[in-house]
Amino acid sequence: MKSTFIAPSLFTSVLGAALAPSFDTITIPIPSQGEEFTSTVTPCGTVNGFAVVGVPNGTLVAGTTTIFLPPQASASSATFIDKELSATQVIELVPLQGSCAPFELPGTTGAFTDIDQLTAISTGFPTATAAADCPLGTLASTANAAAQGVIDAINAVTLLSQNLQAPAKQIGSTFGSAQAVLQVVNGLASVVSKLKTAIPRIQALPPFTKRQNEPNNGVSPVDDATDAIVISFAGFVGVHQALLNIIIGRRGLLSRIPFADADAAQLAAIAQDAAADANQLLAVMGYQQDASGAVIDAAEHERRAGLGVAAAVAGALRSVEVVVDTLAFSIIDLVPRRKECAKQQKTSIDGTLDEAIKAYEN
Repeated sequence: MKSTFIAPSLFTSVLGAALAPSFDTITIPIPSQGEEFTSTVTPCGTVNGFAVVGVPNGTLVAGTTTIFLPPQASASSATFIDKELSATQVIELVPLQGSCAPFELPGTTGAFTDIDQLTAISTGFPTATAAADCPLGTLASTANAAAQGVIDAINAVTLLSQNLQAPAKQIGSTFGSAQAVLQVVNGLASVVSKLKTAIPRIQALPPFTKRQNEPNNGVSPVDDATDAIVISFAGFVGVHQALLNIIIGRRGLLSRIPFADADAAQLAAIAQDAAADANQLLAVMGYQQDASGAVIDAAEHERRAGLGVAAAVAGALRSVEVVVDTLAFSIIDLVPRRKECAKQQKTSIDGTLDEAIKAYEN
C-alpha cells in the first residue's frame, strides 16, 4: 500500500525532545507510513501537563478521527493518503471550550492499542441551518466566569465519556470483560454524580441575554458566552453518543461473559447509587420520573437495577438519561439565543440514550 503523509498543519511537533518529568504520556497509533510526532499540553493552574505521542504503527482508516483534549491544548491536524485505494484519513486534536481542565489518562499506562479508544467522530457538533440555530466550529474568545463554570462542568463529563470508550470496547473480548462492564457502569455513575453536582449551579444562573447597553447587532460578549456553552454541549453530545453506540454494539456479547455473584452484586450497587443520585437531583427540582415519564421513587429504581447484569447497565443508563435530560433543559433555558441548537442536541442524545436503554432492557 502506498501512502502519503501530509505534514501536520498545526501539530506542535517536538520530535526527539525530552519531556519534563511531570508530564504523562498518551500514545496513539497513526498510519505506519506517517512520522512520529509529539504534541505537548502545557500545565495550567493545578493541572499537570501531558504529551500526546503519535507512533506510526497503525493502519490507515478512511475518514476523520477526532481526539478531544482539554481546553489548554492546541488544535492540531494531520492528513494521511492511500493513493492506491484513493483513501484519506485526517486525525484531528480538538481542544474543548474553556481555558483549563484536568484530563484523566486511561488505564495505568496511558497507552492505547486502538485509536478509537480515545476518539469520537464529531457528529454531535452542530451545523448552521438558520441564524437562531447552531454556531460552527470552536471559539477562541474568553468566556466570563459564569459561562466558564458551565463549560468546565460540561467538559468534565465530555472527557469522562471519551475515556469510557476504551473499557466499553473491551466488553465481550477475551480479556477483562467483566471488569470492563464494571468500569463502564461505574463511569456512567460518575457522569450522573458530576452532573448532579453541576446542574443546580447551572440552573441558578440567569439566562445569557444582552443587556440594554450592548449592541443589538454584531457579536457581544454575551453572544460569545452563549456560543461557547452551546458548542461545549454539542461536543458532549457527540462524544457521549459515540460511547453509547459502543455500549449498544456490545449488548449481544454480554451473555458470553462469566460474571461472579460478587460482580453482579457490585454492578447492582453501582446502578442503585446512580439512581439515588438521579432521584436526589430530581427531588431538588420537585419531581421524579423514569425514562417513560412515569412518576416513580428511588426504591423502584433500585428494584430495576437489581434484576441482573444487563438490567444494571440499563439502570445506569436510565440515570444518565435523567441527568442528561435535566442538563439539556438547563442549557436550553440558559441560552435563549441558541435554544433551537440546544433543542436539536437534546433530541439527538435522547434518541441514542433511548436506543441504549432498550438494548439492555431486552
